Amino acid sequence: MPSSIKDRLTVTHEYVFHCVKSRRYYYNLDAIREPHKVQWERSKYNAKTRETKTTEAFEHGKIRAFGMPPSNIKPNPLGKNPGSFWSISTKPFPEAHFAVYPPSLCVRPILSSCPPNGVVLDPFVGSGTTCLACELINRQLWDKLDYVPNETARRIKWNLKWIGIDIVPEYVEMARRRLSPYIHQKKLEIFLMEE
Repeated sequence: MPSSIKDRLTVTHEYVFHCVKSRRYYYNLDAIREPHKVQWERSKYNAKTRETKTTEAFEHGKIRAFGMPPSNIKPNPLGKNPGSFWSISTKPFPEAHFAVYPPSLCVRPILSSCPPNGVVLDPFVGSGTTCLACELINRQLWDKLDYVPNETARRIKWNLKWIGIDIVPEYVEMARRRLSPYIHQKKLEIFLMEE
């Protein structure tokens, strides 16, 4: 949450520690790539016909740049690396928990570092935001996450499992209530047709 400092610049960022436990780890950068702001087109000039033909085009963006990009820039056709600064809006939460974060904060770490059919562990589950993000990703409810996925992420059937741990019983119950619509099977009504 942004601080309420009145006599100097407001601190409007927080650190998210994204850690792994081994040197070899799964990381799917393509699942979280963002569209390029500039569209580069590679062209070839045909001396016989005196025509320039576009041979490759990259993601659409707001600005269009023609010709070859500088030789040291090789844009990935799937998009750019999102980098380490993400702008994410805060969201209200109706229950009493002092450290609730928006589900959209979880999306990039989950999509990039948990493989499809993988397990997401939240050892401080609190209000269940991480688990909720997993359920929304599984159902491809991107609008509820305030996240626009790229084509790679949209095509994957995630089927994520999750484990949430907390030592505060009130928080566990809060998370259970929040996740209830996603984890409890609805009653099945069986209608028998008479012959």
